Amino acid sequence: MGRTEIRHGVTLLVLLLGSVMWRLPSDSDPLLMAASDNDVLYHLFRVQQCVESSYPKVSSIDPFEHAPLGLRVHWPPLLTLVYATAAKISSSTTDLSALYLRLGWIPLLVACLSVILIYRSMMILTRNDAIAFLAALLCMLGAGTTYVSYFGNVDHHGIVALAMAFILHAFVSRSSFSWCTGFALATWLAPEGSLYMSFVLVLLCIDQAMSWKTSQAGQLPWLWFVGPAAIAVIGHIWRFLLETQPLAFHLDPLLLSLFHILVWAAAGWFLYGCQKDCRWQMLGSILCGIAVLGITLIDRWSTLSMRLFHNGRVSVAEESSLLNVELLASTPMIRLLVLLSLLLTILWLQHRFIAKKQSIIQAYFAFFSLFAMTESRHFRAASFVVLAGLCFAIWRMGSSQTFHKWVKHRKSRILIGVLVSIALAPWIINQGFFDRQARRNIATMAYPRVQLSQWMAEHVTAPSNATPTVLASWGSSHQIRILAKQPVVIDPFNFPDPVDQIVKDAWWAESANELSQTLDRFQVGHVAIFRPEYLICAFKQKPPFSKNPIVGANPDGLLLSTDLQSSLLFNLNWNTANPDEAACGLMPIFVSNEPRKVTVVQGQSRAMRLLPKVSLYKRVQSAVIVGNLACDCDQVRVTYSLETLFSKRRINHLLDVVDHQWRWATDLPAPYLIDSLKVTEPYQFACDHSVATVLVMVEDVISGTKLDIVLSTDHD
Repeated sequence: MGRTEIRHGVTLLVLLLGSVMWRLPSDSDPLLMAASDNDVLYHLFRVQQCVESSYPKVSSIDPFEHAPLGLRVHWPPLLTLVYATAAKISSSTTDLSALYLRLGWIPLLVACLSVILIYRSMMILTRNDAIAFLAALLCMLGAGTTYVSYFGNVDHHGIVALAMAFILHAFVSRSSFSWCTGFALATWLAPEGSLYMSFVLVLLCIDQAMSWKTSQAGQLPWLWFVGPAAIAVIGHIWRFLLETQPLAFHLDPLLLSLFHILVWAAAGWFLYGCQKDCRWQMLGSILCGIAVLGITLIDRWSTLSMRLFHNGRVSVAEESSLLNVELLASTPMIRLLVLLSLLLTILWLQHRFIAKKQSIIQAYFAFFSLFAMTESRHFRAASFVVLAGLCFAIWRMGSSQTFHKWVKHRKSRILIGVLVSIALAPWIINQGFFDRQARRNIATMAYPRVQLSQWMAEHVTAPSNATPTVLASWGSSHQIRILAKQPVVIDPFNFPDPVDQIVKDAWWAESANELSQTLDRFQVGHVAIFRPEYLICAFKQKPPFSKNPIVGANPDGLLLSTDLQSSLLFNLNWNTANPDEAACGLMPIFVSNEPRKVTVVQGQSRAMRLLPKVSLYKRVQSAVIVGNLACDCDQVRVTYSLETLFSKRRINHLLDVVDHQWRWATDLPAPYLIDSLKVTEPYQFACDHSVATVLVMVEDVISGTKLDIVLSTDHD
């Protein structure tokens, strides 16, 4: 073994040890860590179900998601089977915490393999040790790469990142093994992997077409033609064999379907035609691909247009674009991505006919650097390739003839390269440090949702079917469904069956009647409120909002516009119970013991309150208190005290009197005592010198009891 091999071996060993150490688990509660990420929690739940009840089959329909209708889970079953097999081999325990700890090492292996592939690819591409080491180092520590491969992140996004690294290695080495492995990993183990591989094939076909009949047209191995379509067929076979209720062949360009078998076969036919210089074969493959695409668009246009082009569609966190904010106000990493995409595109156009091998690679770097900005999950999945593209751009510029004319001495070029690396690395590593810290500290953020779910598991009977349901935000729905075993109306699975309409109808309801109709439609029995302003802001373009209702944040807590209080559920959260003067049929039964600061801004004035991080309400009929007056008063004042662990308020409402009668509905028993919430005394109704004290029991609120009182003396 020579010096070069030893040097490369030591370099890789350092990089692998660094990758593992950077992603080691924190000392947080494993259950909190597992529950802090929606995808991770649901993957573990699928593994748990598979091991306990259906192994080697994987449940394909979850009746408790998108309740009461149920949901076909679009995740490929093979990844669940792989995790379930690893879990069965390692131990017989199927507790979620134990599964998290046992399977948590798999993402570290994915990270190490990805770093090795990036290092090897950059060595083959640039033959420059420094550039290869820089690319691997940034992938070890950098933005996105840390998040998808952190310990315990048993998600499919890291698998996509690994597949992208295999495709890069295939491009630089013309390896059929890497080519087929990348397609297999992306197609068999990740729902969006087929979309990524479709882009890869399109890029390759364009590149081959532009090089047709030129001296740059390189020969491709035969597996590059037939491999993708064959892998898609095998992916379908996996689904039919492993799913409990497999879906028949269908056309869907976003998820693995018959579309990919046909289009990928046409792409392979086209590539083979380029190799054999057969224009009729190329034309025929193009027409076949267009025909399949046209039929698919006709069949799936409504779903595709809603997913890709509908501006009013709600986006869950991982679907949010990195360019949601003004470009100049965005983070340095985002600005770097924009510049990198433009630079790589220019390099591709400039050097496409100079080096055939590098043409497709530059196109690959340029496209996915641009595509990574469309959604945060795409940025994470493409992060290894994006960082490799950054290092490639630095090397390409440094080796250009123009640059050599400017800087003639080799030492000067090395110095400039070091300075550029030093300038760029903090941006990327700082974002990677943020990702790492976010994964370590995210358990704290998940605690209120886990606390709520555990409370529901003890106090709310789990239904045998999908009703009654629980309405919650997607940030807490998986925890409620899995830990509390309750059916949820809204969940993070926002595609292909969107949750937009129920979110709009529930969180934008401005009256008790409007909200009640929505809850009845979905047979809701409980409503969990967790940061309602974020769901409301998903529709900030709806009148009366022209701007984001979230004004900002300061030491007084989250700053919100008063317009938010037109939402009944936000109003309920703001008041903890009984929004304003109206009952909405929701009785608080759980209030988190952890507060959050919220400040409502109205002009120059501000109102700050400590609100519970999460609260749970039971649907009730609302108790109705009907009073008769023996005196001539225009209004009656109702007073009660509401206490939580972090606030105490004396609440007063004025009720109008009509024909000596007044009426008031309430969802809050008085007196009332639950964890972290209590009403210390009965309601008091007063008019001039007349006072009435009214006890409202829990049964009165649940059943909608009508209570008649007469307000006539000082002591009734």
